[in-house]
Amino acid sequence: MKKKFSVVSVVALIILTGCAAQSPIVKTQQVAPPSFDEYVNIPFKKFTNRMFLNDVKDKYIRLDADFGYLYDATRVGGYPSEEWVRIQIIKDSIGFDNVMVPKSESDLIFELMRGEAITIYGKTTVWSSSYKGIKQPDEIAIRVTKVERRKSQNSTTIPDITGWEMVNIQNHNDLEIKTYHNGGKTIIIQYKGGQPIGFWKAPIPQGQAMTTYCDKDGDGNFETVLTNNPYCE
Repeated sequence: MKKKFSVVSVVALIILTGCAAQSPIVKTQQVAPPSFDEYVNIPFKKFTNRMFLNDVKDKYIRLDADFGYLYDATRVGGYPSEEWVRIQIIKDSIGFDNVMVPKSESDLIFELMRGEAITIYGKTTVWSSSYKGIKQPDEIAIRVTKVERRKSQNSTTIPDITGWEMVNIQNHNDLEIKTYHNGGKTIIIQYKGGQPIGFWKAPIPQGQAMTTYCDKDGDGNFETVLTNNPYCE
Protein backbone atom coordinates (compact mmCIF):
# COMPACT_ATOMS: atom_id res chain seq x y z
CA MET A 1 0.00 0.00 0.00
CA LYS A 2 2.85 2.30 0.81
CA LYS A 3 4.47 1.56 -2.57
CA LYS A 4 1.24 2.41 -4.41
CA PHE A 5 0.99 5.73 -2.61
CA SER A 6 4.54 6.60 -3.66
CA VAL A 7 3.76 5.99 -7.33
CA VAL A 8 0.70 8.21 -7.14
CA SER A 9 2.76 10.91 -5.44
CA VAL A 10 5.40 10.75 -8.17
CA VAL A 11 2.73 11.04 -10.88
CA ALA A 12 1.19 14.04 -9.10
CA LEU A 13 4.60 15.66 -8.83
CA ILE A 14 5.23 15.20 -12.55
CA ILE A 15 1.87 16.77 -13.39
CA LEU A 16 2.51 19.75 -11.14
CA THR A 17 6.01 20.18 -12.53
CA GLY A 18 4.67 20.11 -16.08
CA CYS A 19 2.11 22.78 -15.26
CA ALA A 20 4.77 24.97 -13.70
CA ALA A 21 6.97 24.61 -16.78
CA GLN A 22 4.19 25.92 -19.00
CA SER A 23 3.40 29.01 -16.94
CA PRO A 24 5.89 31.35 -18.70
CA ILE A 25 3.87 31.17 -21.94
CA VAL A 26 0.96 33.03 -20.35
CA LYS A 27 0.73 36.45 -22.01
CA THR A 28 1.11 39.29 -19.54
CA GLN A 29 -0.81 41.56 -21.92
CA GLN A 30 -4.02 39.73 -20.99
CA VAL A 31 -4.07 41.91 -17.86
CA ALA A 32 -4.82 45.58 -18.46
CA PRO A 33 -2.21 48.08 -17.20
CA PRO A 34 -3.20 49.74 -13.92
CA SER A 35 -2.98 53.19 -15.51
CA PHE A 36 -3.85 54.55 -18.95
CA ASP A 37 -0.42 56.21 -18.92
CA GLU A 38 1.11 52.73 -19.18
CA TYR A 39 -0.64 51.84 -22.45
CA VAL A 40 1.88 51.58 -25.30
CA ASN A 41 1.82 54.65 -27.57
CA ILE A 42 2.00 53.47 -31.20
CA PRO A 43 2.34 55.84 -34.20
CA PHE A 44 -0.73 55.64 -36.43
CA LYS A 45 1.21 54.88 -39.64
CA LYS A 46 3.00 51.96 -37.97
CA PHE A 47 -0.24 50.64 -36.50
CA THR A 48 -1.99 50.59 -39.89
CA ASN A 49 0.95 49.01 -41.76
CA ARG A 50 0.30 45.27 -42.20
CA MET A 51 4.05 44.58 -41.95
CA PHE A 52 3.80 45.35 -38.21
CA LEU A 53 0.70 43.24 -37.46
CA ASN A 54 2.63 40.83 -35.24
CA ASP A 55 4.24 43.76 -33.40
CA VAL A 56 0.95 45.40 -32.41
CA LYS A 57 -1.39 42.46 -31.78
CA ASP A 58 -2.44 41.44 -28.25
CA LYS A 59 -1.21 44.69 -26.73
CA TYR A 60 -2.82 47.47 -24.72
CA ILE A 61 -2.19 50.53 -26.85
CA ARG A 62 -2.75 54.30 -26.98
CA LEU A 63 -3.46 55.74 -30.44
CA ASP A 64 -3.85 59.39 -31.45
CA ALA A 65 -6.14 59.90 -34.45
CA ASP A 66 -9.14 61.85 -35.77
CA PHE A 67 -12.74 60.66 -35.63
CA GLY A 68 -14.10 59.47 -38.97
CA TYR A 69 -17.62 58.16 -38.72
CA LEU A 70 -19.93 55.69 -37.00
CA TYR A 71 -20.92 52.46 -38.73
CA ASP A 72 -24.53 51.29 -38.69
CA ALA A 73 -23.40 47.71 -37.86
CA THR A 74 -20.21 46.09 -36.58
CA ARG A 75 -19.56 43.29 -39.14
CA VAL A 76 -16.43 42.30 -37.23
CA GLY A 77 -16.10 38.75 -35.96
CA GLY A 78 -16.61 38.39 -32.22
CA TYR A 79 -18.23 41.82 -31.83
CA PRO A 80 -22.04 41.54 -32.10
CA SER A 81 -23.92 44.74 -32.94
CA GLU A 82 -26.09 44.25 -29.86
CA GLU A 83 -23.09 44.94 -27.62
CA TRP A 84 -20.62 46.98 -29.68
CA VAL A 85 -20.37 50.17 -31.73
CA ARG A 86 -17.92 50.30 -34.64
CA ILE A 87 -16.19 53.53 -35.65
CA GLN A 88 -13.63 54.63 -38.19
CA ILE A 89 -10.59 56.70 -37.24
CA ILE A 90 -8.33 58.59 -39.65
CA LYS A 91 -4.96 60.30 -39.75
CA ASP A 92 -3.37 62.08 -42.71
CA SER A 93 -5.84 60.50 -45.16
CA ILE A 94 -5.19 56.97 -43.80
CA GLY A 95 -8.26 55.28 -42.35
CA PHE A 96 -8.72 52.41 -39.89
CA ASP A 97 -12.16 50.84 -39.62
CA ASN A 98 -12.04 48.20 -36.87
CA VAL A 99 -12.39 50.27 -33.70
CA MET A 100 -14.89 48.56 -31.43
CA VAL A 101 -16.47 50.52 -28.57
CA PRO A 102 -18.71 48.86 -25.95
CA LYS A 103 -22.22 50.30 -26.21
CA SER A 104 -22.14 50.95 -22.47
CA GLU A 105 -19.19 53.33 -23.04
CA SER A 106 -20.27 54.90 -26.34
CA ASP A 107 -22.04 58.13 -25.29
CA LEU A 108 -19.06 60.31 -26.28
CA ILE A 109 -19.00 58.79 -29.77
CA PHE A 110 -22.32 60.41 -30.62
CA GLU A 111 -20.98 63.85 -29.64
CA LEU A 112 -17.85 63.74 -31.79
CA MET A 113 -17.54 65.69 -35.04
CA ARG A 114 -15.85 64.33 -38.12
CA GLY A 115 -12.15 65.12 -37.99
CA GLU A 116 -12.15 65.79 -34.24
CA ALA A 117 -8.89 64.87 -32.53
CA ILE A 118 -9.23 61.91 -30.15
CA THR A 119 -7.10 59.39 -28.28
CA ILE A 120 -8.07 55.72 -28.29
CA TYR A 121 -7.09 53.36 -25.46
CA GLY A 122 -7.69 49.66 -25.94
CA LYS A 123 -6.46 46.13 -26.50
CA THR A 124 -5.64 44.93 -29.99
CA THR A 125 -7.17 41.64 -31.09
CA VAL A 126 -6.83 39.62 -34.28
CA TRP A 127 -9.84 38.42 -36.27
CA SER A 128 -10.17 36.41 -39.45
CA SER A 129 -12.81 36.40 -42.14
CA SER A 130 -13.54 34.59 -45.37
CA TYR A 131 -15.09 35.57 -48.68
CA LYS A 132 -16.76 32.90 -50.84
CA GLY A 133 -14.96 30.25 -48.83
CA ILE A 134 -11.55 31.85 -49.23
CA LYS A 135 -9.78 32.91 -46.02
CA GLN A 136 -8.87 36.58 -45.99
CA PRO A 137 -5.70 38.00 -44.36
CA ASP A 138 -5.91 38.44 -40.60
CA GLU A 139 -6.94 41.90 -39.42
CA ILE A 140 -6.41 43.88 -36.26
CA ALA A 141 -9.31 45.24 -34.25
CA ILE A 142 -9.16 47.52 -31.21
CA ARG A 143 -11.29 46.53 -28.21
CA VAL A 144 -11.69 50.01 -26.74
CA THR A 145 -11.46 50.70 -23.02
CA LYS A 146 -11.51 54.51 -23.27
CA VAL A 147 -11.99 57.30 -25.81
CA GLU A 148 -11.08 60.88 -24.97
CA ARG A 149 -11.01 64.18 -26.83
CA ARG A 150 -7.69 65.89 -27.53
CA LYS A 151 -8.13 69.64 -27.40
CA SER A 152 -5.79 72.31 -28.69
CA GLN A 153 -2.86 73.03 -26.37
CA ASN A 154 -3.12 76.71 -27.25
CA SER A 155 -5.85 79.13 -26.25
CA THR A 156 -7.33 80.13 -29.60
CA THR A 157 -9.84 82.97 -29.94
CA ILE A 158 -11.76 84.32 -32.91
CA PRO A 159 -9.44 86.36 -35.20
CA ASP A 160 -9.76 90.14 -35.25
CA ILE A 161 -11.40 90.89 -38.61
CA THR A 162 -11.45 94.68 -38.23
CA GLY A 163 -10.80 96.13 -41.67
CA TRP A 164 -11.48 92.83 -43.45
CA GLU A 165 -13.97 92.77 -46.33
CA MET A 166 -16.89 90.34 -46.16
CA VAL A 167 -17.18 88.87 -49.67
CA ASN A 168 -19.64 86.01 -49.25
CA ILE A 169 -22.48 84.70 -47.06
CA GLN A 170 -23.98 81.24 -47.34
CA ASN A 171 -26.02 78.86 -45.21
CA HIS A 172 -25.25 75.28 -44.29
CA ASN A 173 -27.96 73.54 -42.28
CA ASP A 174 -28.44 75.91 -39.32
CA LEU A 175 -25.08 77.63 -39.77
CA GLU A 176 -24.45 81.01 -41.37
CA ILE A 177 -21.03 81.08 -43.00
CA LYS A 178 -19.28 84.36 -43.79
CA THR A 179 -16.09 84.71 -45.82
CA TYR A 180 -13.72 87.64 -45.21
CA HIS A 181 -10.77 88.78 -47.34
CA ASN A 182 -7.79 90.94 -46.47
CA GLY A 183 -5.04 91.07 -49.06
CA GLY A 184 -4.17 87.49 -49.97
CA LYS A 185 -5.64 86.03 -46.78
CA THR A 186 -9.09 84.56 -46.15
CA ILE A 187 -10.98 83.72 -42.97
CA ILE A 188 -14.21 81.73 -43.03
CA ILE A 189 -16.29 82.14 -39.85
CA GLN A 190 -19.34 80.06 -38.90
CA TYR A 191 -22.17 81.60 -36.91
CA LYS A 192 -25.02 79.88 -35.11
CA GLY A 193 -27.74 82.02 -33.63
CA GLY A 194 -25.61 85.07 -34.37
CA GLN A 195 -22.66 83.77 -32.34
CA PRO A 196 -19.35 82.64 -33.88
CA ILE A 197 -18.81 78.93 -33.25
CA GLY A 198 -15.94 78.13 -35.59
CA PHE A 199 -13.46 79.36 -38.17
CA TRP A 200 -10.72 78.30 -40.55
CA LYS A 201 -8.12 80.19 -42.56
CA ALA A 202 -6.94 80.12 -46.16
CA PRO A 203 -4.78 79.66 -48.09
CA ILE A 204 -3.77 76.36 -46.53
CA PRO A 205 0.02 75.83 -46.61
CA GLN A 206 1.08 73.17 -49.10
CA GLY A 207 1.35 69.74 -47.50
CA GLN A 208 -0.83 70.65 -44.52
CA ALA A 209 -4.37 69.56 -43.77
CA MET A 210 -7.22 72.03 -43.39
CA THR A 211 -7.76 72.86 -39.71
CA THR A 212 -11.04 74.15 -38.30
CA TYR A 213 -11.25 75.58 -34.78
CA CYS A 214 -14.57 75.19 -32.94
CA ASP A 215 -16.03 76.60 -29.74
CA LYS A 216 -18.27 73.77 -28.53
CA ASP A 217 -19.13 75.12 -25.08
CA GLY A 218 -19.61 78.81 -25.97
CA ASP A 219 -16.85 80.16 -23.72
CA GLY A 220 -15.05 82.00 -26.52
CA ASN A 221 -12.14 79.55 -26.55
CA PHE A 222 -11.85 77.66 -29.83
CA GLU A 223 -10.06 74.59 -28.50
CA THR A 224 -11.79 71.80 -30.44
CA VAL A 225 -9.74 71.07 -33.54
CA LEU A 226 -11.13 69.40 -36.67
CA THR A 227 -9.03 68.11 -39.55
CA ASN A 228 -10.38 68.32 -43.12
CA ASN A 229 -13.89 69.22 -41.94
CA PRO A 230 -14.96 72.85 -42.53
CA TYR A 231 -18.10 72.65 -40.38
CA CYS A 232 -18.37 72.66 -36.59
CA GLU A 233 -21.19 70.13 -36.46
